[in-house]
Amino acid sequence: YGTMIVSQRTAQSPNSLSDTSWIAHRRLFDYIISNVLQQVLTYQIVKLNDEFHRRLAVSKGTTIMDPILAENLLTEYVIQCDLNNNDETARAQRQFRYLIALKVTPYSERVILDFVNVGQGTDVEEVVG
Repeated sequence: YGTMIVSQRTAQSPNSLSDTSWIAHRRLFDYIISNVLQQVLTYQIVKLNDEFHRRLAVSKGTTIMDPILAENLLTEYVIQCDLNNNDETARAQRQFRYLIALKVTPYSERVILDFVNVGQGTDVEEVVG
């Protein structure tokens, strides 16, 4: 039968194989960004850039990301909001830096059916192995 192709790519980057060129991934990224903006970063305005508020922001972000990870939409993620990215320079510039790094679970672009008619006298397991 050969290769059967079904595409769920966006028109944003038709020649790209990046994760942002897939409709479901783009929607997932939009969902994450929207929720982090509304539920985490909005509450950091006029707050201290101290250890307590950074930990609180990471905790809130984790509550957004863990269910997504549990649904196998992500293979892993990390939230960084500590002294590494909120160093003296960032704090002197009155910046609150929040980083989310993630790896999505890939979708299948091609579904391949191998259909093999095995002749009599041949063990089917030999073809598969």
